[in-house]
Amino acid sequence: MLVRDPQDRRITGVVTASDLSLQFQQLAEPFLLLREIELHIRQLLQEKVLPEDLDWLGSADTNAPKPKSISDLSFGGYIRLLQRPQVWVRLSLNIDQAALTAQLEEVRQVRLGDPHLRLRFNAY
Repeated sequence: MLVRDPQDRRITGVVTASDLSLQFQQLAEPFLLLREIELHIRQLLQEKVLPEDLDWLGSADTNAPKPKSISDLSFGGYIRLLQRPQVWVRLSLNIDQAALTAQLEEVRQVRLGDPHLRLRFNAY
């Protein structure tokens, strides 16, 4: 594809399929990374969360419907479960709980569209 100057109509560049592919990758990659993070967290919790943990989440937020499974939860629900001591013990992760939940809170803010955090996320 040829690129023309809008004023004098001279050809000023060429856009190749490779250029378009690279641009698509740059635009889509943050969303794909967010999805991967969410899927990994969901899989991790799916194996360790008990029905009483979901009941606990439902009782903590009276405005939301009671979740029946992990797939009913928002990203914030995943974070709240990771903050629950009973769930954390069952997970047996070799990482600091506060550090993990703080990082996931940043991911949640990126998902919600916080422009300041989105800029930091794109820097990775």
